[in-house]
Amino acid sequence: MPPMTTPSESGAERRRHARRAAALPVRIGTMALRTSNLSAGGVQLVCPSIRLASLRRAFADEPVDLAIALPEGEVVLAARLRYINEHGDGDFLVGIEFATPQAPDATAAIARYVEGPSG
Repeated sequence: MPPMTTPSESGAERRRHARRAAALPVRIGTMALRTSNLSAGGVQLVCPSIRLASLRRAFADEPVDLAIALPEGEVVLAARLRYINEHGDGDFLVGIEFATPQAPDATAAIARYVEGPSG
């Protein structure tokens, strides 16, 4: 299980995919969370501290199915936990990487959303 980390380089320097800030509903099993941003390679979630232990347990047997509610419909992707960072106000930012390979239709739906108009 990845430990809580403090990145030494900025996220922009490590990113391989364009990112879009978005607060979309996400489901992991029965746990409901929200995104803070999304890319073709992964997603960053906002996790309240009260759900952190449950989130860690959910990812004990990786990869897990992660359902993201995009405006055009829900996509389900296999995902792996990459980092957990304190964010403030009792929340944590959780980095999730999509496992490969992914279903082409799910990948295409995410790409359309990330590259589409932000309005």
